[in-house]
Amino acid sequence: MDSPARLRTHANLATTLALLSDSDLAELVASGTAAGSGIGGRAVLLEVDGVRVFVKRVPLTDTELRPHHVRSTANVFDLPVPCHYGIGAIGSPGFGAWRELAVHEMTTNWVRSGRFLSNSPTSAEPWPTDEEQAVAYWGGGRDGLEALRTASASLTLLLEVRAA
Repeated sequence: MDSPARLRTHANLATTLALLSDSDLAELVASGTAAGSGIGGRAVLLEVDGVRVFVKRVPLTDTELRPHHVRSTANVFDLPVPCHYGIGAIGSPGFGAWRELAVHEMTTNWVRSGRFLSNSPTSAEPWPTDEEQAVAYWGGGRDGLEALRTASASLTLLLEVRAA
């Protein structure tokens, strides 16, 4: 799909989704096909107006829901710097749902303004089966892992799936 067509698709899809009520959006997400889960959240695939959409539910911890942390990209669990999504052989607790949301907003704006990212493959992030192993591997992060495991809410990210 060329850039103008892709941008039109994005605008149309964004409008369709924005017009849904919270309950309609939740029902749409619930109707998706499971696409996996890991330390970074659960994912489903669905179709909206003929467009394949990848939906990722990112755990939103009680700490991140505190008023002074809402939309903050700060390292609220004081995790070691290497403890970031996509790095290492063992999934990490990462630096939080708000940071992930900010990155998606930033990269979407890059694409909409004509700046594009390379399409490099990523690996799945397995949930650590041995918390001690994960803490040892990352040099910390126990509080972050526990907060993710007991998260009472989640952010829902809806991302276009491009054909290869």
